[in-house]
Amino acid sequence: MINSNENEIIVTSQLTIEIFGRCFMVFFLQTSHYRFSISWPRILPDGTTTTVNPRGIQYYDNLIDALIDAGIVPMVTLYHWDLPQALMKNGGWQDEKTIDHFAEYARLCFTFFGDRVRTKELFLYFLYCSGRVRPEI
Repeated sequence: MINSNENEIIVTSQLTIEIFGRCFMVFFLQTSHYRFSISWPRILPDGTTTTVNPRGIQYYDNLIDALIDAGIVPMVTLYHWDLPQALMKNGGWQDEKTIDHFAEYARLCFTFFGDRVRTKELFLYFLYCSGRVRPEI
């Protein structure tokens, strides 16, 4: 049986390996930028700032730092069709409160990561407002 401390070490090691693998791949391909999305449910499981997942924040802190250390510019996508389930149950984007929750999520991301991420892209704006793709309602 694995106790919680051992389980935490295993999870932390797996995330470290995943981050290293991503950075190595980007470095190996000799690209200068790496675009990734910050999973809204990973850092705010219920979709609101009342429940912040510190492990989710730490994951993206580590990823961003590793990219910068490797000379790779991190480009963040804030929304990539991963609306938290709790917000979906309340009507998703049809519920106007979701807009406020998204603003809170974006502010949280800028607070934690904005000092190191200079290139930001809002996927929702990029595709939805361009008329190419609409979110499912």
